[in-house]
Amino acid sequence: MMRGTFESEKILHSFAPHNVPQPLAWGTYKDEPDSHFYMCDFFDLTDDLPAISKFCAVVARIHLDSMGKAPNGQFGFPVTTHLAYVDNDNSWSDSWEEWYARALKRMLVEEEKSHGPDDELKTLTNAIFDNVIPRLLRPLETGRRHIKPCLVHSDLWPGNVKPDAETDEPIIFDSRYDLLHSALFPNEPKFRRAAMDEMQRLVSKYPEGYDGFAEQDSLIVDVD
Repeated sequence: MMRGTFESEKILHSFAPHNVPQPLAWGTYKDEPDSHFYMCDFFDLTDDLPAISKFCAVVARIHLDSMGKAPNGQFGFPVTTHLAYVDNDNSWSDSWEEWYARALKRMLVEEEKSHGPDDELKTLTNAIFDNVIPRLLRPLETGRRHIKPCLVHSDLWPGNVKPDAETDEPIIFDSRYDLLHSALFPNEPKFRRAAMDEMQRLVSKYPEGYDGFAEQDSLIVDVD
């Protein structure tokens, strides 16, 4: 887990050295093999929210400057990262649809382990993978269309981006190179219900999946 944090912070720091603490070390305590550590530069931060314009500018710069620099143009990351205690499968993929679907399936497996089976969620999940994901993502890589991977911080929220007390610059930390948010299916029932409602909305909106898109745009493609 600490290695994934170190490598994620290291690459983020390379693109935003003034806004991401430089990682220094990670490892395991000699006398406590089950305890691990991560060290980085220290910043004195306030507990305020960063200025929106500054914050968005930093994130946009990271996205733009890292775009197209993934090995072989693939999606993924060279080491395993974690979403809390859940390890992410960051295996390289040529397709964004493939990578996204695999990552989402991983999260849904953990969801079932945590909350148990749910018939409604299972029905929605099947429709999400059969219809929604192909309808929304496959057209982005169909024909002459393509997506350039870029570096993404997956856990941006007020808890891990704070203003520097001296410069007021936004400081981003606790990154994870994955493309899902930890609150996808949080423990609070109301948020879980909201997520399922959104899944239902998408399933209803795209009942014909990619086939509907192809027919609508008169595309002749192999969708198998």
